[in-house]
Amino acid sequence: MTNWYHRKLTQLQYNSNVFDDIIGYAKSTTWKHKGSTTGEMWADKNDVLWNVNELDLSVDQFPILQEIFDGLQLEFKRPRFYVSSVPAGGLSNHIDHQKWGNFGFPLVGNFAESPQYYYDPFNHPVEHFVLDTPIIFSTRMLHGVPRSKNSTSARWILMMEIYEWMDHVFKKVDNDTIWKDTKNFKWLTN
Repeated sequence: MTNWYHRKLTQLQYNSNVFDDIIGYAKSTTWKHKGSTTGEMWADKNDVLWNVNELDLSVDQFPILQEIFDGLQLEFKRPRFYVSSVPAGGLSNHIDHQKWGNFGFPLVGNFAESPQYYYDPFNHPVEHFVLDTPIIFSTRMLHGVPRSKNSTSARWILMMEIYEWMDHVFKKVDNDTIWKDTKNFKWLTN
């Protein structure tokens, strides 16, 4: 199957405990719904509720984030990191207009029960992935995360926004030129 909208980074090797401080922080901090200033669920200009929570992270607070940014062979200069949590009920199909993509690391959860899907304009699934390894994916295509309303487990992903043309980014992944090794992250070529 062709992956038009995502690339799994199975070549990126790291010890998952490098994210223990971030996970601990996320467990001890009050999260806000995306776009909300009050912490309550947020509705967009079409009055659609967004069922996603985000916890902004600072590179100064978590130096591992700077290491991730330094490892990526991308050209943009403004990283934004956050932990994303999709609660029970999932995340509605949408397109992100403020960025081109995301770089995600699975942190906590059973991601097999809630894969991310891409849809055509008629709401038919055209591609999906399970976030079981670091991944780079487009956010400019219609996408969503179906999830059972009865789910009680956490689903946390460390995200970094990408502000670069995704075909260019995917070409770097495909050619093994996306990553420059750092202290905690190594790229194994095929």
